[in-house]
Amino acid sequence: MKTLPIRIHVILLSVILLAGCSKEGTSQNLPISVFAKGTDISWLPQMEATGYKFYSDNGVEEDCFKILKGHGINSIRLRTFVNPSDDKASGHCSKEETVAIAVRAQKWGMKVMINFHYSDTWADPGHQKKPKAWEGHDFPTYPFWLEGKPDYTLSVDDLGKNLNDMVSRYGKEVMVVEVGGEDNKVQNTYDMLIAVLKKVKEVPNGKGLGVFYWEPQGARSWSHYGLCAWGDDGKPTKAMDAFLEE
Repeated sequence: MKTLPIRIHVILLSVILLAGCSKEGTSQNLPISVFAKGTDISWLPQMEATGYKFYSDNGVEEDCFKILKGHGINSIRLRTFVNPSDDKASGHCSKEETVAIAVRAQKWGMKVMINFHYSDTWADPGHQKKPKAWEGHDFPTYPFWLEGKPDYTLSVDDLGKNLNDMVSRYGKEVMVVEVGGEDNKVQNTYDMLIAVLKKVKEVPNGKGLGVFYWEPQGARSWSHYGLCAWGDDGKPTKAMDAFLEE
């Protein structure tokens, strides 16, 4: 099986999707059949707290949620730590902060996915540090982080095959819950997103439920993260337009 060139996590659907609300707060349950075009924006409270400003395509300062919704985003994903610090890079994401941003998302009519990190900080294929309160507990040694950045076209077909295999084998719905491309290769990232969205939508019987970009708003100038989809000017790059395509 080929290595995926971009940050992609595929999971069986075992997440929390909350009902959306209209901007005015009226209940508006979004059917599961609505394809999720999502983003993980867990850095947003920290970015706003440190004074980062978000701008629309035409240069007007706007709420990040409004900008994302204007680019077709209808769902967000939030990570939650157990007892996090307030460190800008590795802290925040407490349950209280998660609830606050989730309520805010619902007011914009968006679905919400909760990504539980069973740790006080990052938990991913390369990191799994148990919460301090759990240090006496044992657990098996979660996988290594794959290296290398081959072109996405070499492995996007394998992504489609894996999605179809999981649906066929387990009979469950699937999503791509983390995807990202290099912020300085905007066209390539746009093309990659179009290809990934297409593969998920092609999963038989409507069992491909959506695609989430990981921290597109986490501009490199603030986060030093090179797989965002935001420019130094505070605006979303063309890559985000992929979510407007059908």
